Amino acid sequence: MLFSVTDLDILRANAQKLKKLCGTRLIAVMKYNAYSCGMTECARALLAAADSFAVSTLEEADTLLRAGIPPSGIMVLDPILPQDLTPALSQVILPIDCPEILQALTHIYINRPLRVQLRADLCASGVGIPPNALDECLELVCSHPGFELCGLFAHAPALYQNGNSTELADRFSLLREKVRRRVPEAICHLATSATLDQPALRFDAVRAGTALYGLPSRESQNPEPLIPVLSLRSRISRIFTPRGSLSFYDRTIGARQITRAGIVSAGYGHLPALLHAHDLSLQICGQPAPVIGTACMGHLLVDLSAIPQARPGDDVFFVGGGQSAAEFAGRCGIAACRCDGALFTTQCVDRLYIDKGNCIVKLSSHGTEGLHT
Repeated sequence: MLFSVTDLDILRANAQKLKKLCGTRLIAVMKYNAYSCGMTECARALLAAADSFAVSTLEEADTLLRAGIPPSGIMVLDPILPQDLTPALSQVILPIDCPEILQALTHIYINRPLRVQLRADLCASGVGIPPNALDECLELVCSHPGFELCGLFAHAPALYQNGNSTELADRFSLLREKVRRRVPEAICHLATSATLDQPALRFDAVRAGTALYGLPSRESQNPEPLIPVLSLRSRISRIFTPRGSLSFYDRTIGARQITRAGIVSAGYGHLPALLHAHDLSLQICGQPAPVIGTACMGHLLVDLSAIPQARPGDDVFFVGGGQSAAEFAGRCGIAACRCDGALFTTQCVDRLYIDKGNCIVKLSSHGTEGLHT
């Protein structure tokens, strides 16, 4: 059976390390179900460490509200549709990414000021307010009694291409000064987990995404001293001695060099298709076990010839156990910053959480006896 294990103790330690390293407020990014780590559980674990929580959508904001996260600490980052707002969601910090959204919002909740932040488009990505339109939006927000300006933020996709932090930081600084002249207490936050190794990007708050979970935000980034929060593992369900050739969905191979093979569950979702096309290995008993192919739907065959001590029921690590998510993603042919979604959103997975040393089962669809934590 396939398990994802989120270590909330490591998550809290990562948050404290980031705050100490960056010396600013910490905005913990919870989007995409906390990068598949579990939004509700991670947000609750970080209540004491994070100054704010960032999500992509109004639906994600609603999930945090239902989990007991105060609306004053929740900010939405991606474009919204005004008609999707509810009275409860109107209390979170909403993004203004174009003048049209701002105009649309002026006609709702007039008796209750909406808390908003401006999203600037620094890299001509098409998402956000162009720098030459910021003055117009800033004036409308500050002059309209229906708005409370909380801050300014931006994404910086160009960082993943050339890592030019100085130019982007300078552009953002100019916009920041305009906002701070009107609202001195506004919180301005630029980018991504790239702030981990690019101090020029640190402003009033660090908006930590994948780095918070111990994952690099780009290929060249070293995530130390942060530790991966999530591991993905399974167990050996059968071990056998091959006789003759081994047959898979798209090929047949000789078994002369394989004296011992094991069957490992990979769930029935993204992973089998992903693994089937690449030359990969899993970690078993602290050693790499090459993936031979897809034994059947949702199950992989691994070569145990060099691991005679392996037994049925032993843990099998896709990620963890000496193999990082970034390393595994690279072997799968996907970028390190995308590995969370590709590896951990597979279906039929039991999700477990380690909190204060205890193992807690959440959203479990199968039995978990025998899992070593």
